[in-house]
Amino acid sequence: MRKARRVSRHIDKGFEAPPVGWSVASYDPNALLDAFPSLRMRNGFQMAGYQFYDGANASGFVFAIPEDQCLPAPHEGFGLELSANGIATLSSKDEPTPEWIRPDIGSFLEGDGSPLSFFQAAIFIRELQEMGSFWHGCSWSTHEVITSATQIAKQKWEWKETQPGDWRPVVCQISAGLWQVVFYSHTGLGREQIVIHKDTFTEGYQFDPDEEVIALGEGGYVF
Repeated sequence: MRKARRVSRHIDKGFEAPPVGWSVASYDPNALLDAFPSLRMRNGFQMAGYQFYDGANASGFVFAIPEDQCLPAPHEGFGLELSANGIATLSSKDEPTPEWIRPDIGSFLEGDGSPLSFFQAAIFIRELQEMGSFWHGCSWSTHEVITSATQIAKQKWEWKETQPGDWRPVVCQISAGLWQVVFYSHTGLGREQIVIHKDTFTEGYQFDPDEEVIALGEGGYVF
């Protein structure tokens, strides 16, 4: 999942940059669902995004909107605010934001109800939050999901928690309508680290993320 590095290669090969500043994204976020077959958008809704580009970096923000609507073009005073869990909310100084533009994508996701569908939702939302992002706009895309100790065997780690004996993702149903997804990832952004992710799904495929660094390595990188 080292997409930050892959994007830089695309730029070197003639990547067509988006307009400077805010714009309605030219890419189709709905196409990402093809990689997550256990999920689908609720009938009557689609996804669309805004992108911010400053000449070297970009960030993308995706929203759920009705199928018969299009995102309005950004205007003067247009902006976004990010919550602690990375959900973007539109803000405007001059014009009201349409109420049908919704940032809580998980509330508009449907699936087959299988454990796999909840794991796919955990990954899908994270990927979606950085769709259209590159360079300094990337964070999650530097992570690699860990499923085996062999993926981190070459690094010397300072463990803050007991080293897991089984690295495979776990999905469990705590009670009716309440699911939890637990998985591990590795990133070298800033410093080599291993992160445990605990996502609690309380309503459909909308979840509250809980992330904690459980090990630190000796190296790292910035970009």
